[in-house]
Amino acid sequence: MMISEHEFLEKLRRSGMKMTPQRIIIVRAIIRYADEHPSINRIYSAAQAVMPTISFSTVYSTIKRLEELGLIKLFDWMGKTRIEANRRPHLNIIDASTGSIRDVEAPDLVRVVADRIGVKEHRILVNVIVYGGAGEGGENASG
Repeated sequence: MMISEHEFLEKLRRSGMKMTPQRIIIVRAIIRYADEHPSINRIYSAAQAVMPTISFSTVYSTIKRLEELGLIKLFDWMGKTRIEANRRPHLNIIDASTGSIRDVEAPDLVRVVADRIGVKEHRILVNVIVYGGAGEGGENASG
């Protein structure tokens, strides 16, 4: 489940973080691009479009703090750190040819994977990479 802007900011306030205009812009960018699983650079570019003087360091440190607070998860794909803001158990389906990442809600499957490897569901991030399928030089199910 994507956390709301209000919840993000409230949790940051309770953690003792000062609510600067820069941090608010970063949170808004994460929420806006959450479905894309944006890279840190994407959030930096979006924040810079609103506030040209914002530094990469501010964006990076804010994102790392959001991860520490459990508001987001970070994962690497193709050499870029990506942001996961969906807090429900789900799969990230990655199209290897385009790099697009889509969420698929599958709490039962996530539970099975967590049980199999012996960890709590909230402690894992499951990514599934799809390589060429039918019509793209890959094999299809019948074949």
